Amino acid sequence: MHEKRGMILKHRDDVVNGKKITNTMASELFNINDELLLDLSDAANYVTRHFYGSKVDIEELANIKKNFCSEDCTFCSQSAFFNTKITGYELPPPEEIVEQALNAKNDGAVAAPTAGLHFDDLLLSNLKNQGIDHAFVTLHVGAGTFQPVKVDDIETHKMHSEYYEISQKTVDKIILAKKNGGRIIAVGTTAVRTLESASKIGELKSQKGDTDIFIYPGFKFQIVDAMITNFHLPKSSLLMLVSAFIGFEQMHQTYQHAINQEYRFFSYGDAMFLERLDF
Repeated sequence: MHEKRGMILKHRDDVVNGKKITNTMASELFNINDELLLDLSDAANYVTRHFYGSKVDIEELANIKKNFCSEDCTFCSQSAFFNTKITGYELPPPEEIVEQALNAKNDGAVAAPTAGLHFDDLLLSNLKNQGIDHAFVTLHVGAGTFQPVKVDDIETHKMHSEYYEISQKTVDKIILAKKNGGRIIAVGTTAVRTLESASKIGELKSQKGDTDIFIYPGFKFQIVDAMITNFHLPKSSLLMLVSAFIGFEQMHQTYQHAINQEYRFFSYGDAMFLERLDF
């Protein structure tokens, strides 16, 4: 395993340094086993960033989200080949997507914190006027977050580490809210994972570093009382996080309701408000 991982890194560096991919290299990469697919994905992302930066083809992205996706994912409402009976939906206008990308404060994540897209400055201002304050955290979401869990025993699933950061200002706000009897409502699974990573030792502290936290049923939440999140992919670690948060049966009922009502799923879809099971 270690030898094959080293081979991936070597080929990655060869391409970055100007070498062409030979048939032998391509064959080696093609025959990578499932356990190393995330390493291969990380290497591909590294090469893409080296040559093209963090640019995204907006038109191609828009086509994917308008039911023109070429991937045959039977669970996805955007598949061009499978009728899920879930209404397709369009992205916001390209200029709005670009504006959101430009407003990102830190480089490093491979995806937007999509639950946060439901909030704009006006909504945040209205919430604050009602005495509902907010604070920010950082987590550089990696490709591994969206990969399906393929092992039978979820305790053996390996999560790739991701960089996270929580400031003292945010910590102080959370501690004060808890002291005054308030609830901590995380916007997105990204925020949940950041807050729970920062409090793994039992006390929330300002910190930065890497986390490979994997939240699944049985996890004991320390900080988050409720969360707002979109609807996630089947077999994903994020769906397991939701199941840990509200319970397995409630998760199934929630998703069945969403399917029956034709809610919009995934990154640019609808969101739900969830209260922790033991709250």
